[in-house]
Amino acid sequence: MIENVQGATMRRDLTLCGETFGLGVIRHRYFELGRWSTEAPEHAPHRGRVAGYRHGQWYEGPYFAVYGNGGGKGSVEQWQTAMGIDWLDDRVLLAEAIPPAYTEFVGARLLKAVTA
Repeated sequence: MIENVQGATMRRDLTLCGETFGLGVIRHRYFELGRWSTEAPEHAPHRGRVAGYRHGQWYEGPYFAVYGNGGGKGSVEQWQTAMGIDWLDDRVLLAEAIPPAYTEFVGARLLKAVTA
């Protein structure tokens, strides 16, 4: 199984979004699943904007941009809550992380596929 970001050159067997799991990040991720498949969950409509500064203007929204080190993207605590991760307090590691909800979803579907 391979996971990567939007824009990556890879098969898109499964696409997951934070909104699907009620998270405070949109964070679309592609998964190339190898020799098994699963149906993707319904992609829930996004509820609004990503909060933070864009071009000198502050925007309110239900999501945070969990990437990079620039200002206006939320605090470490906001990132932790948005991603569903309470054990990491390092911005770099949070920015690189996959939300645990994605891992749980893919892991459960993989287990179901190999035991079928």
